[in-house]
This record gives sequence, structure tokens and C-alpha cells, in this order.
Amino acid sequence: MRRLVTISGAFALALAVTAASGQPPKADPPKKADKPVPNPVDATDAAIGRALATDPDVKMAQAKIQLAEAELAKARQTITLKVLALKSRVEQGKAELRVAEQHLANQELSFKAKVVPESELFAPRSKFETAKATLAAAEAEWKLLTGPDNNGEAKIIRLYESLADQRIELSFSPPTQQAPNAGAYRWYGSGASPAPITGPIPDRLRAVLDKPVKVGPKGEKVTFDKALEAFQKQAGFDIPIRGDVERIFLDRRTVGGESLATTIISEGETLPIGAWLQLFQDIGRGTFYVREYGLLVSDRKAGPPDAPTFTEFWKQAAPKPEPKPKSDPVPEPKPK
Repeated sequence: MRRLVTISGAFALALAVTAASGQPPKADPPKKADKPVPNPVDATDAAIGRALATDPDVKMAQAKIQLAEAELAKARQTITLKVLALKSRVEQGKAELRVAEQHLANQELSFKAKVVPESELFAPRSKFETAKATLAAAEAEWKLLTGPDNNGEAKIIRLYESLADQRIELSFSPPTQQAPNAGAYRWYGSGASPAPITGPIPDRLRAVLDKPVKVGPKGEKVTFDKALEAFQKQAGFDIPIRGDVERIFLDRRTVGGESLATTIISEGETLPIGAWLQLFQDIGRGTFYVREYGLLVSDRKAGPPDAPTFTEFWKQAAPKPEPKPKSDPVPEPKPK
């Protein structure tokens, strides 16, 4: 009996060992993170911090710093607004001076043509002098506010603008004042006459320039768009006109109740369309250039260098068609 109990106990012990060996071992519990140990605060530093936080002189100095920063920000804002306002005054003064100068030039041309009496020049001259004085005062204030201009890039730009103006003045000078071999010098000192423009639109323009047109009765003020209507009705003028037409010839602004658009005074005469275009070109601020797509209106300083002016085109003869190459005669077939 005792032997049977011993065998049963050994068998149960073997089963327990077998079951325990089939299960994975238990994982170790996660370790708790160590708490950072605070650095000990030096007693002297702590005392200095408390003294700075409560000292009245330190508080007064901090208040002065904040006040100075606020005053500096206010001064910067004031100067910025003043510079922007003064720059706007200078630009407006330049624009008003250009308008007054152009109006005076138009009136002087009309006076020279005996269209208006000399008394008509008094008001434009007064406006011109007033605009000139206003601009001079604004520019003087600008120099006092901003100081001397030491910007090298700005100096280079002004130098190139000066050279460009000199070249343009040379191009409109008499031949005796031009450089040797200037030829038809007009832009960039090329010294070459513009090549004749060919194409369907230039050919139509060449054919219509000599057609006579009357733009209005004597004494009537004729604007550019009204003249174009007369060209279209009386001569079938259909040449496209592109570019800065609105600004140069059709200015919609008014000064003192007078329009700034380029205006001529009709004498009731009948002139070729080319002569009317020349008159508008002479009185206005722009120039007509002939391109393959039609007429281009541009400022005299910004015209394309390879395009002839309208006046040059009108003087040019129509290009002759190239002769067809002669072909050798076809030999007759020999009789069999």
C-alpha cells in the first residue's frame, strides 16, 4: 500500500513539472523611472533674484526701457508715414508738372500756328510755374528728410537714363549735328536706315495715306478718335492701331475743366491722311511706328529700334517686287 502511494505521488509530481515547463516564464514588472534630482539652488543666487525682483531702482529702469521701446516704435511709424506721404507728393507733383508742361506746349503750338491768341498762354504758363514750384518744394523737403542719396545702383540707373536721353536728342538733331555716317540714325546709334516694311497691312496703309480727308469745319476742336472716324468714313481707313493710344492721344483726364486729350484745331482744310497723322504726332507726346501688324503708338523714348517711324515709312517708296528668275526654254522634242 505504501508503495502504491509513493508511485502515485511521483506520477503527480512528474505531471506538474511537465505542465510548468510548457508555459512561458512571467515577464519582469517594468521598473519605475527615476525621479530627476533637482539641482540644489545656490543660496546667493536666490538672494540676488529676490533682491532684483523687489528693488525699486531696477523696476524704474525696466519701466524706462519699456517706455523707450514704445517711443522708438512710435518714432519709426511716424517717419515711415512721413516718407510715404512725401514720396506720394513728389510723384503727384511730377505728374502735375508733366500735364501742365504738355498743356502749355500744345497751347504754344496753337499760338505759333495762329490758331489761338497770346492771351490763351497766360493760364497754362501760370499752371506750369505753380506745378514747377510745388514739385521743387516737395523735392527739397524729400532731400532734407532722407539725406543724400548714396545708392550706387540708383546712380548707375540715372547715368543710363542720361545717356539714353542724349542718344534720343541726337536722333532728332539736324544732320550737321549728328555723328559722321549717322545715316538714318534714330535709336541706339545703329546708323542703318530701317528696311522697308512689306505685308498686306503696310501695303494698305501706304495706299490710304495720300487719300484726302476733311476732319471738321474751321475752328472745331478735333480729337484723335474723332479724326479716326473721319478717316474711316471718308477714306475707308481700317489700319489697326495698337500700343499706348489711350495715354498718349486719348487722355480722358481733365485739368481745370479742359481735356488733356491731344486736340487739333481744324482750319476747315482737306489734307491727306498722312498729313493729319503727322499733325497729331507733332502735337502729341508719342510717335507712330509702322509694323507688319499695323501702326504702333509709343513714347519717343521707348519705340522699337527696328521699326521705321510713320514719317520715314511715308517717304519710302513701295518696295519693288523681286523679278522672277528666268527659266531655261524647254527644248522641243526631236522628230522620230
